[in-house]
Amino acid sequence: MKKTEKHIRVLQDALKTAARLQLSDAMSLLDVSESTARRLFSQMEQQGLVIRVHGGIQPIGDSAVGYRYDVVENQNTEAKRKIGAAAAELVENGDVVFLDSGTTLGFMSAALARRLAEGGLTGVTVFTNSLVNLHALAKVTEVTLIGWRYRDNRKDFCGYVAEEAIRPLRFTKCFLGTDGYSPTGGFAATDFSTAQMSELVFARSQTRILLADASKFTSAAMVGFSKGKPIQYLITDKAPAAPLAGDLTRWGTQVKLIG
Repeated sequence: MKKTEKHIRVLQDALKTAARLQLSDAMSLLDVSESTARRLFSQMEQQGLVIRVHGGIQPIGDSAVGYRYDVVENQNTEAKRKIGAAAAELVENGDVVFLDSGTTLGFMSAALARRLAEGGLTGVTVFTNSLVNLHALAKVTEVTLIGWRYRDNRKDFCGYVAEEAIRPLRFTKCFLGTDGYSPTGGFAATDFSTAQMSELVFARSQTRILLADASKFTSAAMVGFSKGKPIQYLITDKAPAAPLAGDLTRWGTQVKLIG
């Protein structure tokens, strides 16, 4: 096996336990220069093994095992917890909400469960495709789990039957995560199934609320789901820079910065 092939194999193995590898990670792991690490990243992208993100690479598609909920849950934890808590405060009496899967939404579900248990909300109905959200909320409010094909690495459900279940529904609010943003594609996911679910929910919600820590603003994701529709609220930990800042202003999006 050629040295380049060995290096790519090592990086692929590393992505099985890490959601993303930066240039510095590859340089340290392989003991190579920055230019060599960049060349390896480019070759892996050309072979369809990864997608390039700001300063690094991440797995591509549904079959990518690099994403593990229990691993990603421990990244940017404090920001995610605060974002989730701020999002939970936007739920009102009588709301019919959809909660996306993902670690930030998991923190939101825990915060929402506390509000409901304390009697601060009534008549809230929750739809979700996430087992994490279901377990957090089922004892304190009505939850409908939208399911079909289970993805253990994401602890959620996706696929045709799940999509068909969403089509007749209407939500007062949806709370969605994102894997990245680009000026041409908008907010996006790294796989088609996740993007399709988000797009369907997005189109069926009166109020659209996006939860994202600032690292997502410089990440490139493959499949767009926002389709130019306005987002009423973005809850994040840092003010977005251009070009996203310009798009948010054009959409009339209210940016809520966590303290």
